[in-house]
Amino acid sequence: MSQLRSDIHANLIVTGHTLETKIFRIKRKYIENFELYKKIGICVVAVVCIAVSGLFYGLLRANSKKKSLETNIAKLESQLYDKTRQKKAQAIMDNLNEAQSTLEQIENYLNSRSVETRLNSEDADSTGIGGEFFPETDASLNLSEDRLDRISDLFHKISYVPLGTPCNGRMTSTFGVRSNPMGGDNNEFHSGIDWAGRIGSKISSTASGTVKYAGYQGNYGLCVIIKHDFGYETLYGHLSELKVREGQQVKTGEVIGLLGNTGRSNGPHVHYEIIHNGRKINPVNFIKMN
Repeated sequence: MSQLRSDIHANLIVTGHTLETKIFRIKRKYIENFELYKKIGICVVAVVCIAVSGLFYGLLRANSKKKSLETNIAKLESQLYDKTRQKKAQAIMDNLNEAQSTLEQIENYLNSRSVETRLNSEDADSTGIGGEFFPETDASLNLSEDRLDRISDLFHKISYVPLGTPCNGRMTSTFGVRSNPMGGDNNEFHSGIDWAGRIGSKISSTASGTVKYAGYQGNYGLCVIIKHDFGYETLYGHLSELKVREGQQVKTGEVIGLLGNTGRSNGPHVHYEIIHNGRKINPVNFIKMN
């Protein structure tokens, strides 16, 4: 057999059943290139594996960062919600404290006029107290309900206290000593306030109550006397016409008669008095809540 060329690579293959020998000749460069391709393939696979591993690691890290970011966002939202809730709670408490101050002013005003109201917070004794603990922020609802109850109570009581004026008119005479309006050099004590106006103008009750008297009474002319709660009475004199009868229940602002010039009067006006526990007092102190 002739010697094979150096650039040829021969492989002998013997088949099992025929014992036939076959020779395949492959150029050596192909064998060498195959080794190169195999190394290149191994490198490519290695690179792909590294790339896939890196991508997987990157995805895991990104997912971890995402979860961490979501956790931080949730914490920030929770903190923001807590701060917002605290601000709202503080605003509610500020409004309630302001309402408390206003309520106390009204209650003090009524107390100075012999109207019993709920005790102020500073009147309570600080000893012998206790009870269930609740956070301060949970107090707004109960405090609001308490304020509403007190407001309702005050509105009810205020409606039975003579406040404001019985008509829209011009004040012509105040409470106290004055010169005689009918002439003469002598002075006299004026037990109420006079408001001048047109005959027939509406005269309204300054508080809710029961009509104690409705008729003609000496110098007062046609007059109405209304009995209110807390020892108060009001008198409306010199009327031209009565709109109520004795024993009738009237509400604040209800028309009880019309302005006139009856009785001891030198011109159309209404004479208005406030009587407290049988003593005539100055109505000026009841025109405004101050």
